[in-house]
Amino acid sequence: EYDQWRSRSEENLHQLRDVDMEIMKKDKEELDLKLTTAKLTFARDWISSVMDITSLMSTNEHQPSLKGMLIMDEMETVSFILSLCMLSAEISAQNLVNGRCLALDLASLDLGIIWDHSSDPMPTFTLLDSESKDSLSQYADSILSRIEGKEAKKGPQSNSRRGGRHGRNDRPPPPDVSSGDDPYGDDWEDNDHDDDEDIESPHQDGELESSDGDSGVESPKSSIENIVEELMDSLPHDRSLFRKQTSLVLNYSPPLSGKKQTKTEEIDDIVPEDSPEGAAESEEEEQENEHEVDPMALKEVKLALGRLSGSVDRGEISAKSAARYIVAMHASETVLDVELLALMVLYHSKISASDVAELIYMISSEFKVKEDEATCSAPWAAMCPPRTTAGEGGRTYPPTVIVEAAQAVCDQREGAAYVCSSQIEEELNLPTEVSDGYYNYYEPRGRDVDDGLSAYFQDLDGMQMIPADLSDLMKQRDSVEKELKSLSIRISSLERELGDDSDKSKYGADGELYTMRDSCHKVEQGKYEYEVCIFGKATQRDIGQRSGGTNLGQWHSATVDENSGKRLLKWTGGTKCWNGPVRSAEVSITCGAKTKLLSADEPETCRYILEMESPVGCDESFKQSNAL
Repeated sequence: EYDQWRSRSEENLHQLRDVDMEIMKKDKEELDLKLTTAKLTFARDWISSVMDITSLMSTNEHQPSLKGMLIMDEMETVSFILSLCMLSAEISAQNLVNGRCLALDLASLDLGIIWDHSSDPMPTFTLLDSESKDSLSQYADSILSRIEGKEAKKGPQSNSRRGGRHGRNDRPPPPDVSSGDDPYGDDWEDNDHDDDEDIESPHQDGELESSDGDSGVESPKSSIENIVEELMDSLPHDRSLFRKQTSLVLNYSPPLSGKKQTKTEEIDDIVPEDSPEGAAESEEEEQENEHEVDPMALKEVKLALGRLSGSVDRGEISAKSAARYIVAMHASETVLDVELLALMVLYHSKISASDVAELIYMISSEFKVKEDEATCSAPWAAMCPPRTTAGEGGRTYPPTVIVEAAQAVCDQREGAAYVCSSQIEEELNLPTEVSDGYYNYYEPRGRDVDDGLSAYFQDLDGMQMIPADLSDLMKQRDSVEKELKSLSIRISSLERELGDDSDKSKYGADGELYTMRDSCHKVEQGKYEYEVCIFGKATQRDIGQRSGGTNLGQWHSATVDENSGKRLLKWTGGTKCWNGPVRSAEVSITCGAKTKLLSADEPETCRYILEMESPVGCDESFKQSNAL
């Protein structure tokens, strides 16, 4: 029986390994070639489509494209990008990935900007090489993984309030910059480069001053961080008052009520109301009563403010991260279309038209009203009523969708209170509820299908699927790889069973264990029952116990004792004994008409020796030792 099995298995192994496997490998090679060609085409088409769609993005011929909507200079466009990153992260933790602005990551990839996030001291990037097949193939894989939702990322920041709960000073320090060279010696405003080590401020008329006294020399770290901080300070949304008041409320604990005093203390402490002491106590009670709130209402307020505070913290982390990436772009000698990048960040940020409209009117110098420090007016007041300006071809800017969204914001906030920093002291003001606009913080909203901007992005939305021909090839590739894996497993299993010259078959040198394969045998000894399973596990149980028991080991090997010539079956790696070795079992086989266990013993701590008789033991060695 064993010989027949072995002959059939060897034929089967030959067919699987030398015929089927070779055919499948050849099929895979041809499929891989087709898939590579399709990926190269996909990568080129993707970049081309992004460029075409964004340049023509408009709802009709009378409206300007979104690319022309951003009537901003370079630094205003940068502020727009950072603000989008901030608002998107405030909307959802899903938009902050590994401490980075997801929208900027996605927009960069769409435009062929490949970032090295691990580079130090600041991120570096390379541009897609459209002439390199390897570069295009890797780019295609990145886009395809994104579409399939298989991007490798750690997930959203579940606790983005690192190092503290409130305030900018609680944020983690920015990464260190160890380079000895000033990476920002080139002009911030244009693409001309020179050897001047002075660094221009991101503001058009300002320069960064040295932080090292009168030496006029900045360390690279202070240069980078100064630029990042100035970029952050240029953002139109100011969350400082919200942070201060939120911190006071979240750290507030109601005072213990005077009613908890004992009656004796109340009697002893009574003083005339018209006395100085009585007047002072009355004043203290009045101050305490000012902060008396419903405990349940206070709990709800703290929950709401805690959520909003976390959103604001995420937004700041996202904007700061984006600022470092923008700084890295300007530090390079590569000319990039910042306006196009801003448009793609706008797409991926999924910010509502109303929030985008507010940003445009607050950032663009075309619409922004110069602030008068002597007066206090809300930042959004500059866009109310919304204004337009004439552009190329007689078109008006910004597009109607932005003007209408801006008007909606104006209508919504008409008469809304705006708190100026000069009008407030840092004192606690306990609210009974948290409404939108609390200390100037209006929650940003995400863009939905009914949003006016969604129509502009329909073509980009249509790109977020894999072309049918490429999808079919990818499915064929997955199917072939699955079949190859299954075939490899079958071949490996057969090879292990058959063995080779150096490693005999698992059924023994003569195939003697073939008839015993997967069988289990039991014997009772003392108060225990012992069970060994060929190619399985050895177990010790209390007599009468139907399941469980102590693991004496897993099947290890079948050998022949050199001295006695007896066949030995071994199980190893069982449960470790208390203050002793790992349990193991060994079965010594002698000749018998039937296969059965005869006895079990424990000659050494946790080492079990069992005797078995079986026809397997009636071999040539047994005949010689017994003179048969």
